[in-house]
Amino acid sequence: YARKVLIKHLQEGNSYGIWLKHTHAKFAQPELGPWLAGSATVGENWRPPTLTGWEPRAH
Repeated sequence: YARKVLIKHLQEGNSYGIWLKHTHAKFAQPELGPWLAGSATVGENWRPPTLTGWEPRAH
Protein backbone atom coordinates (compact mmCIF):
# COMPACT_ATOMS: atom_id res chain seq x y z
CA TYR A 1 0.00 0.00 0.00
CA ALA A 2 2.78 2.48 0.90
CA ARG A 3 4.44 1.96 -2.47
CA LYS A 4 1.18 2.77 -4.29
CA VAL A 5 0.81 5.97 -2.27
CA LEU A 6 4.41 6.98 -3.00
CA ILE A 7 4.04 6.36 -6.74
CA LYS A 8 0.73 8.30 -6.76
CA HIS A 9 2.43 11.28 -5.06
CA LEU A 10 5.35 11.14 -7.47
CA GLN A 11 3.07 10.95 -10.50
CA GLU A 12 1.07 13.94 -9.27
CA GLY A 13 4.18 15.92 -8.37
CA ASN A 14 3.30 16.03 -4.65
CA SER A 15 6.73 15.16 -3.39
CA TYR A 16 9.58 16.98 -1.69
CA GLY A 17 11.84 15.03 -4.05
CA ILE A 18 10.17 16.71 -7.03
CA TRP A 19 10.84 20.12 -5.49
CA LEU A 20 14.46 19.11 -4.93
CA LYS A 21 14.81 18.10 -8.58
CA HIS A 22 13.60 21.52 -9.72
CA THR A 23 16.07 23.23 -7.41
CA HIS A 24 19.18 21.02 -7.64
CA ALA A 25 19.11 18.95 -10.85
CA LYS A 26 22.33 19.77 -12.73
CA PHE A 27 21.50 17.83 -15.89
CA ALA A 28 18.36 17.24 -17.92
CA GLN A 29 16.14 14.49 -16.46
CA PRO A 30 12.44 13.59 -16.32
CA GLU A 31 10.66 15.49 -13.55
CA LEU A 32 8.45 12.63 -12.38
CA GLY A 33 10.68 9.75 -13.43
CA PRO A 34 11.21 7.69 -16.56
CA TRP A 35 8.21 5.47 -15.78
CA LEU A 36 5.73 8.25 -16.62
CA ALA A 37 5.38 9.04 -20.32
CA GLY A 38 5.32 12.75 -21.13
CA SER A 39 7.00 13.84 -17.90
CA ALA A 40 8.42 17.38 -18.05
CA THR A 41 12.20 17.76 -18.19
CA VAL A 42 14.03 19.58 -15.38
CA GLY A 43 17.66 20.52 -14.85
CA GLU A 44 18.35 21.99 -18.27
CA ASN A 45 19.17 25.50 -16.99
CA TRP A 46 20.84 24.86 -13.63
CA ARG A 47 22.83 27.70 -12.14
CA PRO A 48 24.63 27.65 -8.80
CA PRO A 49 22.67 29.43 -6.08
CA THR A 50 23.80 32.89 -4.97
CA LEU A 51 23.42 34.14 -1.43
CA THR A 52 22.48 37.80 -1.06
CA GLY A 53 25.52 39.76 0.07
CA TRP A 54 27.95 37.02 -1.05
CA GLU A 55 28.02 37.75 -4.77
CA PRO A 56 31.49 37.83 -6.34
CA ARG A 57 32.99 41.28 -6.76
CA ALA A 58 33.17 42.84 -10.22
CA HIS A 59 36.78 43.03 -11.42
